[in-house]
Formats: sequence, C-alpha cells, structure tokens
Amino acid sequence: MGNIGKYGYKIVKSSSRRIVQAVKKTCSFHGSTLISTANGYKPISAIRIGDFVWSRDEYTGKYSYQPVTNWYHNQYQETVYVTIVDSQGNEQILISNAIHPFFAKVPYDTITPVSSEGHDYQGEIDHGVWVDASNLQAGYQLLSEDGTWQTIKSVSITKEALTAYNLTVDNTHTYFASAQGGKYGVWVHNDCANNALSKFKGSKLSYGSNIITIDKAGMKHILERHHPEYWNGTTKANQTFLVKRQLLQILRKLSNLY
Repeated sequence: MGNIGKYGYKIVKSSSRRIVQAVKKTCSFHGSTLISTANGYKPISAIRIGDFVWSRDEYTGKYSYQPVTNWYHNQYQETVYVTIVDSQGNEQILISNAIHPFFAKVPYDTITPVSSEGHDYQGEIDHGVWVDASNLQAGYQLLSEDGTWQTIKSVSITKEALTAYNLTVDNTHTYFASAQGGKYGVWVHNDCANNALSKFKGSKLSYGSNIITIDKAGMKHILERHHPEYWNGTTKANQTFLVKRQLLQILRKLSNLY
C-alpha cells in the first residue's frame, strides 16, 4: 500500500475515531417497540427504508407522515425501562438504551442535563425539553401522538445487554414510539449519528493526480457500511470493514459517491 495506504488510513482512522467518540453508540429502542406508521403500528426492528412514519415538526408543531431514510441497530450494555401511564390509566413500558432523547414537559424550574446527542428544543411548548432516557424522572410528562400527555410512573436502569434499533426520519427527524399493548406512542427524536456528523468538516486524500474528498456523506458511508461497531446491517456481495489492508477498496467505494 505504501505511502498512499499509510496516509489514507490515518485520515480515515482519525476521522472515524472522532465521530465514534462523539457518538459513542447511538440512541435506540428494543426491537419490539412499536412505531406509528402510515400502515399502522410496526415493530422498529421491521421498519425499512421507504416506510412512512408519523412525525411532528418540533418548530411548527405540525404532524405529518415522513419517510424513513435509514435504519440501523447496535449492541448496548445497559437497558432503560420507562413505565408511563396515560390519562385513562393505561400503562406501557418502553425499553430504550440510556441516551435515546424523549420529549418531556418538566416541572417549572427543573434543570435537566443536556441531551447526549445535543438536541435543544426550540418549539412552543412551555417547559419542553429533549431528555435522555436515563435522565427521565417520575412525574415528567411525555407527548402522545394524539396530542395528549402521558406521565412517567417510574424509570429503571439495568445492566442487561440490549440489541436496539433506531431510524433516520426525513425532514422532521422525530417519530412516535409505544410498547406492545400501549394505546398511543410518545414523541421521540431520531438520527443521532447524523447529529454528530453535522460537525464533521471533511478531509482530502491526494495521491498523484487523484484527489478523494472524504466529506460528511463519505464518513456516514464509512461508519454505516464499513465500521464494524456502527455497521447498519446492510450487506453486499463483498462486505468490507474498516481495517488497514482494505483501505484502498474502501476509498474506491468512496470515490464513487461523488
């Protein structure tokens, strides 16, 4: 591979390390979690790119169906159980990893930790914030897809391993999630990896007369298709992962993106 391999590997390795450290796993739900879609409720593990999910614009408050543009899953070492109850007394338990951002209306003067994914609510709901699952508290209220509020009864954090799933929703970047048996889903954010990637400025690799730009799209491609920890599960005939001996093959794939 020579100097090209050494130089290119350093760019890709250091760039992906910065993104991985920023993301350090992404926000996700247990595979049985039900998502409100244009075709009814569907387990998040069964959602696919192109499905339309019920969403809410946090700036305008408008509800609409929006397309799913990505779907992925990861492994975690902690599991969060959020028990909520609606105004009719119906309970459900949502199962999440520690950092999935829920929209919560909190008591006046409550100070909540900043969301791990950097989401800062800018809408019109008073005392509304995006809160990591592990920072939710009993008494916080969660917004239902029908516009009513459900109240958190309890939050339990365990050391159980969790295989969890998340979506990227176009335009509004939110969706509604409920547990099996739950009547209505609650409003949650999505697209946590892309939120971290938004700060990635890009790098260039030049050798001879060739220049390859590794921009945000390229880094997203690397993480989701070629990084073993953040692989989104999609496969091709020749699946490659981010290891040094395969760098040139990865760079050639990247060059086809532009």
